[in-house]
Amino acid sequence: MSAQGNTNELFTKEFLSKMSHHSRSPFNGLLGFAELLLLNQNKLKSESATDYLLRINMLAKRAFTSSENINLFLKIYSKNLTPVISSALFSSILEQSYNLNKEAFKLKEVEFVKELDESLFINCDAFLTGNILSNVLSKALKLCEDGSVVTFSSSVTKQKNVFSIAYTGMQIESETVQEFFTKTASPDNLFSPELDIELWLCYQLATAQNMHFGLTISNNNQTTFSLVV
Repeated sequence: MSAQGNTNELFTKEFLSKMSHHSRSPFNGLLGFAELLLLNQNKLKSESATDYLLRINMLAKRAFTSSENINLFLKIYSKNLTPVISSALFSSILEQSYNLNKEAFKLKEVEFVKELDESLFINCDAFLTGNILSNVLSKALKLCEDGSVVTFSSSVTKQKNVFSIAYTGMQIESETVQEFFTKTASPDNLFSPELDIELWLCYQLATAQNMHFGLTISNNNQTTFSLVV
């Protein structure tokens, strides 16, 4: 096997290993909180029981998203991803994506603020676009400060819709960003195994729909993800 083939095989193994870890993690928490709830159901105050149920719901949604990510990766890798483009109400896609992360926002006390034309329709694959938004919201929530704000905004530039999700907090490593922008996101190319899985998928899903996905980091610790449609 060639050096290129060996590297690609190593990347794929690394990628699938990380995807496997991502998919297992929510289930570990899900089983743990469910067991605690069952063992202490007669002792828990209603507030504690509600908190457990909130966390179980959050972890169930996270497990669902992880399984969808694995499924999409396999479709991309096997060159089997075929977007179905149609006119879709963007606010509905965003709402569904937010709902997959709603409990996590509440538990971290992070406010989600959006500025959007609720009547805006775009041509896209609604499922793939929803996956991009859900992964970006999850990433922003993971890295933002507790009690802070994640903002969604939209604008029009050169007759293109630009959707942005911004947060203030931990920044993505600069080397990862460099890899992200300087190499084509494809399993067939040499890619750092450290590349962020969710961002890799976002880039792929956007490219498959003739969209542009990217991110910028400002000096005030604000990171902005953008999707140009």
